[in-house]
Amino acid sequence: MKNIIKKKILIYSLPFLIPLILLFFVLLIACMLPMIMFAGQECLTNTNDTYYAGSWSSYDGENDLYTYNGNTVTFPIPPGVKYSYTNSFGADRTHNNKSESHEGIDIFADRNTPALAVEDCKIDKIGWNGLGGWRILMTSLDNKRTYYYAHFENYSPSLQIYKDYNGAVANNTNIVVKAGEVIGYIGSSGSTSSFSKPGADTGTSPHIHFQMYIDGNLVNPYDFLKELESIQKSASSSGLKIRTYADIRYRNINTQKLQEWLDKKRNSKLSEEPYFSTIIGVAKDSDLNPFLMFAVVGQEQSYVPRTNPRAQKIANNPFNVTKPGSGIPGSWQTYNPGIETSAKGAAKTILRLSKNCPATEDVIKWINRDGHGYAEDKNWWKGVSKNFSNLEKNIGYFD
Repeated sequence: MKNIIKKKILIYSLPFLIPLILLFFVLLIACMLPMIMFAGQECLTNTNDTYYAGSWSSYDGENDLYTYNGNTVTFPIPPGVKYSYTNSFGADRTHNNKSESHEGIDIFADRNTPALAVEDCKIDKIGWNGLGGWRILMTSLDNKRTYYYAHFENYSPSLQIYKDYNGAVANNTNIVVKAGEVIGYIGSSGSTSSFSKPGADTGTSPHIHFQMYIDGNLVNPYDFLKELESIQKSASSSGLKIRTYADIRYRNINTQKLQEWLDKKRNSKLSEEPYFSTIIGVAKDSDLNPFLMFAVVGQEQSYVPRTNPRAQKIANNPFNVTKPGSGIPGSWQTYNPGIETSAKGAAKTILRLSKNCPATEDVIKWINRDGHGYAEDKNWWKGVSKNFSNLEKNIGYFD
């Protein structure tokens, strides 16, 4: 009898129990859904507990570099350049006729504005990508952070060889770029299709797509960029030292210390002979400050790091001088005359362009004045000036 009563109670209760059970499971799934969706992605949102937590210190004002927990980092756009960006991470984008989430931050600036390596990195991949255009993928030397830059107009002179219109892509290059080194110039290359041909244009305003991974996980780099931007603006507000004509005249420098610095700190091919002594000799014969000569090759070719597979050839024209009578922009790729001819050509150009510089003007800026300067990059002089100051600070003079 009791069993019959229990069965009846259970039957009569079912209409009430089933909705309650269903409600319980709905609430359980709703609570667990965020955990399921974002499993393994805590570092994507809680950035204060990952890369950004720590100590920012040791600002190097001459190079706009900052030390973060032992890592040298810098904002990817040089100071003094107009740019803009918003937190567009996760926004809708259409790729291959499908809606996808934006996986980085777009930094807008004038076309051909230099883009910098944010820290010392090894280039993993460089060349054309249908969506990203001329792009670079690189990883920090401790293998913890990976950065992806896209939509370049051009690569830096030392990397220009990888701009292949046949679509060739270089992988695992072992090329090391330094924090603050120019790696390319802002543009709008690429497309909404993975199958676009090299040279395609997105039709958007010039910008770089900046993407970041930490320990292999995609992160929103917005807070990282804002932190760097804030420090850069406050720390470098004093600006560059104004250079006079007297600054670029020959002075007796500590050549031994310079050669060691190039070798140990920059892993530079130019620390070797005959490159080093030739540049010093040409500087003296031309009555030019050796620091200026090396500051120029620092800007043009990042001091020619030995890690570059073409270092030997680049070292024969690290000043990117033009072949006489050619009428085309200077490049080690099109003109490879040897270090002496390259250095003499650069010295002659510097002396010619520095003539008649007004006393109120920065002579290095004057050398690169609009329309007939040393380089097409209008911010070239800023990089040279910073290199100049850095060499003075780290090497010094004897007189």
